[in-house]
Amino acid sequence: MFAKAGYVVAHHGAGLANITFCSDTVAIAEIFNETMAPRDCWLRPRYVTTRYRPALGEAGTVVADIDAALDALVVSAT
Repeated sequence: MFAKAGYVVAHHGAGLANITFCSDTVAIAEIFNETMAPRDCWLRPRYVTTRYRPALGEAGTVVADIDAALDALVVSAT
């Protein structure tokens, strides 16, 4: 599934370990909450692709900047 993915949008966590199987053209949007956003986590996906955007949110709320993160990924795909 990940090997053929064009886009991956997921909450930060162990499930994103599967991006290892993605192609280098995949676009990744990773959703963090305010208590779990260490900078090193933002750097790891860049070993897989340059098309990566973190999106920050507060616990119990809708992620405000997810639209901006997804828009940036779509623009980088063209």
